[in-house]
Amino acid sequence: MKLAHISDLHLGKSFHEFDIIEDQEYILSQIADICVERKVEVLMIAGDIYDVSVGSADGMRVFDGFLKRCVDANIKVLIISGNHDNSQRISFAGSFMEPKIYISEVYEGKPPKHIVFTDEYGDVNFYLLPFLKPSDVRYYLKYNSVEIKSYEDALRHVVESIGIDPLERNVILCHQNILGAKFCSEEETQIGGLDAVSAEVFKDFDYVALGHIHRPQRISVSTDAKIVYSGSILKYSADEHNVGKSIPIIEIKEKGNIDIERVPLVPKREVREVRGLLKDILQRSINDAKKDDFIMAVLEDDTEQSDAIALLKRIYPYVAALSYQPKNKEARNDSSAIEEDGVKSFDPLDMIREFYLLKTKEQMSEDEEKLVNELIGKIWMSGGDE
Repeated sequence: MKLAHISDLHLGKSFHEFDIIEDQEYILSQIADICVERKVEVLMIAGDIYDVSVGSADGMRVFDGFLKRCVDANIKVLIISGNHDNSQRISFAGSFMEPKIYISEVYEGKPPKHIVFTDEYGDVNFYLLPFLKPSDVRYYLKYNSVEIKSYEDALRHVVESIGIDPLERNVILCHQNILGAKFCSEEETQIGGLDAVSAEVFKDFDYVALGHIHRPQRISVSTDAKIVYSGSILKYSADEHNVGKSIPIIEIKEKGNIDIERVPLVPKREVREVRGLLKDILQRSINDAKKDDFIMAVLEDDTEQSDAIALLKRIYPYVAALSYQPKNKEARNDSSAIEEDGVKSFDPLDMIREFYLLKTKEQMSEDEEKLVNELIGKIWMSGGDE
């Protein structure tokens, strides 16, 4: 059986100040093409369909068109809700879409939704586990002796409630933070490590289709389980400019025999960093054939350059961020985070580092940065699920 795995579509999301719904539609069309060309039978979508709990009209239109292409190609689609999604809205009318589209159910104390597909080697069990918080699970155990104190406790309880047969082939879709995953800087701020779950919770599954972390990667575990983050379909943060996006194509044969191929995705507009003195960047841009890419400009000038954003935007209309990293050490120590025309140069941790340096003339220690990062994570988490 041939499977494909994507996650973190974040339809309706903006990239800095720019609307990217066309970029999202473009990449989803490419993903559909890949699935058709590779004869994919089951597409797994591991959460964060939309960027906010109430999806935008354009986002819903794009997702509807993508699902139609998959269904028309006889591809079964499995969908779970992520932390950015509203699980009730995502699961609406799910039972009417089967047997072509299967959607995770709102957690009500029962094991995750279970679907069985059959190939020449027998049955493959798929489990649709939506994003869960400890409070979601704790509510249904209030008259039970089981104690749920953490994300680890919650996920372990739910996974153990499945009671999988380890002799069969078992696949689970999940949208959680797994210990050992590598974040981009934006995710370190928003997610932190408070909700991390041990990969050992999923060690008995043949394949774990993960969402939530945008960097594509495989998580190590003590068994042969394939625990994989597909990564987001596009680059949604500045420091992903050098991270390639791809779609895992999984061929699951007899028990214990799984092949994974990552097929590269090519976006409509790339996210690129351009670095150097402003005058040199402007000179080099004359021969730049990809002026419509999203540009993260890093200026190495010792002082702030007048009208830098305006000058860059004459050539690169999609300048998404501008920051200064002077080559001269003294200039670097005296400079602070710069923001022009609403273009942000640093995340909160970077801004605190700069503020600390300006006030104390010293760099923050590793322990101080860790503490600040944890506090930032708590502040983000206290503001909602996103």
